[in-house]
Amino acid sequence: PQDLTGSEVYREGRFVFVPGPIFAQVVLADEINRAPPKVQSALLEAMQERAVTAGGVRYPLPEPFFVVATQNPLELEGTYPLPEAQLDRFTAKIPFRPPRREVWLKILTEEPEVPEPQRVDFLKAQAEAREVRVAKEALEAITHVAFLTGEDGRLRMGLSPRGAKAWLALAKALAYLRGKPLVDWKELKDAAFLALPHRLFLTEEALYEGESPEGVLKEVLRKGGIP
Repeated sequence: PQDLTGSEVYREGRFVFVPGPIFAQVVLADEINRAPPKVQSALLEAMQERAVTAGGVRYPLPEPFFVVATQNPLELEGTYPLPEAQLDRFTAKIPFRPPRREVWLKILTEEPEVPEPQRVDFLKAQAEAREVRVAKEALEAITHVAFLTGEDGRLRMGLSPRGAKAWLALAKALAYLRGKPLVDWKELKDAAFLALPHRLFLTEEALYEGESPEGVLKEVLRKGGIP
């Protein structure tokens, strides 16, 4: 973990903390399920605390701090799947589908265009997204869905408070990016399918019967009054 978080080294008669690669605004953890559990734990602890502790001293991470991780669903031998509590730290999970036929043709015939980087004030954007308003009905719907997941016999556990807050934050962010001052039902539903499937853990019986987190979520949203 010290290769990731940093460590203290002895220089010129005293110990000096040398930050690790996690001290960056954007951290990419490629194939995180191939990292040993200690490394996974160190990364996800930093994600939660927004700081690293070394030698009894707390070192805050830069702001904004953003972690992107990938998992390879193939060749699972020698991998370490993330436990439920650690998966819950990630705001969203975005599955990658195989390219469509027309995309394949573009890949084979066109050179990729590298866009010019644009300077964006992420802290300002985050603050503005947090100010997006949410109707009382939407908050009640989130609460209702959370309770429904806890009562669904196909799930091993219900949605956690962290998961519900991530769902709400993502819905606000979607509304902000779409130029809306208020979270609509569409943002709430779109955010649900990004923020919740990796937080819904099926029982062995449900897996045997061919259920999927997305299918269960679709039913729960309908029962919760989210069109």
